[in-house]
Order: sequence, then C-alpha cells, then structure tokens
Amino acid sequence: MRALLTALALAWALAFPAASWAAEEAPDPFRGYDGKEPVPEGLRQAYAGFARAARDGGVESFCLPHAVTVSRQPRQGNSKEYGQDLNLPFLRDGFSPAVRVVRKDSEDCYLVRTDTSALWFVRTGSGAWKVYRYLDKPIE
Repeated sequence: MRALLTALALAWALAFPAASWAAEEAPDPFRGYDGKEPVPEGLRQAYAGFARAARDGGVESFCLPHAVTVSRQPRQGNSKEYGQDLNLPFLRDGFSPAVRVVRKDSEDCYLVRTDTSALWFVRTGSGAWKVYRYLDKPIE
C-alpha cells in the first residue's frame, strides 16, 4: 500500500510540477526564527497564511474585522516603508515575511516582527488568530 501511495505521489508531482514548485516558492517564514518565545501552532499557521496572501493582496481574511485599514494606493516618497495601514502595494513589493522577533503580550496576544513590519495577533473566541494592529517600519 505504501509503495502505491509513493508511486501516486510521484506521478502527481510529475504531472503537476507547478504544484510542487508553488510549495517551494513560499518558504516557512519561521525558518530563521531563533527567539526564545515559543510560538503557538495556530499562530504559526495564521502568520504563514498571511505571508503567502501578502503577495496576492488577499490579507483581509487574516484581520480582525474593522481593526486594520487596508489601502490600495501606493504610499508616496519617503513614506513608502512607513505606515499603520495594510498597504497592498507595499505588501506585494516591499514586505519581508521572515520572522525575527515574537513577543507574547498576554495569553492570547502576540507581536510578530519582521525586518519591515510588525503584526499584532489576537486569538479569537473561536480559536482563530487574527491581526488586530499592523505597522510598517523597517528595523534600523
């Protein structure tokens, strides 16, 4: 049975190479994280989904309703890398998804910091992790 499943997986990868390539295209954003704060698995999954969606602009579903403003117009001049809105052009072209720092603010609230941005997550009553605050500011 295991040999059959392995053969089917190999046949799938050969028939649909784009599916295999897409998985390699989005590395784990926590791969280089060496902080001391343990990260709940649900938060890891939520942030990884946000990081993948950032390239396509579909980040609204990762946010607490009415908590974060999403903007579609590029920021101008020197303010391109700075803002408190989820700026879709910046997410697509300037956002760095690799996690550098994770800070536990309370049992259900965490900060996730990248080279370019800070995201505050809260675990909702349903157990889902959502962004409730966002900031673009490069680590200097």
